[in-house]
Amino acid sequence: MNGSHTTYNGRWLAMLESGEVKSLRDIGERKKIDERHIRRMVKLTSLAPDIVAAILDDDLPSGFTLFDFSEDVPLLWELQWRRGDKIVIGKICIVRRKSK
Repeated sequence: MNGSHTTYNGRWLAMLESGEVKSLRDIGERKKIDERHIRRMVKLTSLAPDIVAAILDDDLPSGFTLFDFSEDVPLLWELQWRRGDKIVIGKICIVRRKSK
């Protein structure tokens, strides 16, 4: 992910907040970008600073991808490293096994 995505996310949010557009769908139609992509990118704006830094530095722990942080992300930063059956402690990703 490069810095231009962050700029677009900020612009898109500014367009919504100012009333220039009424929805993410409006942005998609105006920019000719799939609305699902816009939704995923806008969700990334609420990520904890350490997650953003790890994404920009291409330093996410093994087992995590950008897409882990683009759907159903908790707003509380301390919960964001817990994704489904994965949790990060320090720089280590632990996958919890489901009990039978």
